[in-house]
Amino acid sequence: MIIVTREDATEDQIAHILERIAEWGLKAEVSRGALRTVIGVIGAEDSIREKPIAAIPGVESVTPVLKPYKLVAREFRGGNASQISIGNVTVGDGKVVLM
Repeated sequence: MIIVTREDATEDQIAHILERIAEWGLKAEVSRGALRTVIGVIGAEDSIREKPIAAIPGVESVTPVLKPYKLVAREFRGGNASQISIGNVTVGDGKVVLM
């Protein structure tokens, strides 16, 4: 997960974000830029996905690195669409199916 701080985030706010990440048992990698600080969170994203990170003062945006349902994502299957046969009807082969 990638956390980007606001341009006006204070050092205390950044320290608070890092403390919360540590409380959740995850590791943080901090990259300080000229205007913003970027925090890379290392660990199981599902354990922090439900945490209110965006509500922490100083946080501008939170971006997950992995999709929550990666096994069903098209990228995981090499860009191929899923096709499922139900009786003599195939769903997902590009034709419109009404049920």
